[in-house]
Amino acid sequence: REKEPSCPFGTLNVLRAVIMHPSLRHSEVAQQAADYLLYCWEHRADPFRPVGFGIGSTWDKVQYPFVQYQLLKTVDTLSQVPMMRTDPRFQEILDRLKSKQNPEGRLIPESVNKSWSDFDFGQKKSASPWVTFLTVRAIVRSNSDSHFIA
Repeated sequence: REKEPSCPFGTLNVLRAVIMHPSLRHSEVAQQAADYLLYCWEHRADPFRPVGFGIGSTWDKVQYPFVQYQLLKTVDTLSQVPMMRTDPRFQEILDRLKSKQNPEGRLIPESVNKSWSDFDFGQKKSASPWVTFLTVRAIVRSNSDSHFIA
């Protein structure tokens, strides 16, 4: 319904699907979805929890796979929407992710699921090459003027 808030988790998932089609990355639908996610970011300190999802401590944890509403999934998604690259709100979210890198530029997952414990992204003991790759890829996308989306 137009007057009710959207679900940020659902919006993020739909945006991930929309941006798979190259021409839709530049669409009004992609822009509106991305703007809504950034609106949620702007209101993270408020008691703003549309449809039960907000930006809290769970959202702020780095984790993979992308099955929940969380920081790395949001950055990975928004980095594929070219219009976001110059948005200061997106840069804030990107900076938040960068702040989680260790001195070598790697990331250690902060939240894991036991089913994935055999994988590097499924444990919190050491830096994950895969999570680090996803982060670096999003950073490169965000700083690129090219139309290539890795």
